[in-house]
Amino acid sequence: MRTHTTVGAEVIDAARTPQTASDSYVNDVLLVARQIALSHHENWDGSGYPAGLAGKQIPQAAQLMAIADAYDALRSERVYKKAWPHDAAVADIVALSGKRFDPELVEAFMGEAERFREIAETYHD
Repeated sequence: MRTHTTVGAEVIDAARTPQTASDSYVNDVLLVARQIALSHHENWDGSGYPAGLAGKQIPQAAQLMAIADAYDALRSERVYKKAWPHDAAVADIVALSGKRFDPELVEAFMGEAERFREIAETYHD
């Protein structure tokens, strides 16, 4: 499970052909995608993986994806758990502010929480 971050980064690295490397837009998109793939399980307090990054060491794109990924995982049914209701998922993310997530981004998430609910309800599994 923990290798999906590094494997994802390696796959994106492989997509960076000489043609994409010379296209600055595509190259920039792939670089951000690589940051997200590699670092979306790094935690604000340094307890995440694969590198144990903390705070502002974690690329912001990865920090944003971490919140979206957590919300989606909580709201989605899995073979081992039921889907959580919106309010419980939001409360869990808020409870992890400063531990798993950047407090400033959690605050921004709170401002968009209803939009997250709309998206989850529109595109549920």
